[in-house]
Amino acid sequence: MRIKDFHIINEVVIDRGTSPLSLQLEIYFDGNYMTTLIGDGLIISTPNGSTAYNLSAGGSIVQSNCKCMCLTPIAPHSLSFRPLIIPDGTVVTLKKPLDNKNNAWVSLDGATRFKLKDNEEFEIKVS
Repeated sequence: MRIKDFHIINEVVIDRGTSPLSLQLEIYFDGNYMTTLIGDGLIISTPNGSTAYNLSAGGSIVQSNCKCMCLTPIAPHSLSFRPLIIPDGTVVTLKKPLDNKNNAWVSLDGATRFKLKDNEEFEIKVS
């Protein structure tokens, strides 16, 4: 399935779905590898969405006129991955590495939901 040009108001959530196994997700900023998340998932929120799921997962509240995105891990396996606030010009690429354990589920504003399989990736950027 090809997903293109969705406009999000609050957040994009990538989670492990019903699997009991931790999710692995490679994170790239502007094409540069940053880290691999191991945990229950990741929330990428707009400032508008920072007071919803992002806040309940430990992310920061952001004033709505700030030009940024919030990345908040959901129950990360490592204590070194903390919530991040990044500039709105950053292109975030998320890739499900080949691990043959489980799929990642992507939710767009809690409505549109699709499965991200091994070696699939997608980009998030401010419009």
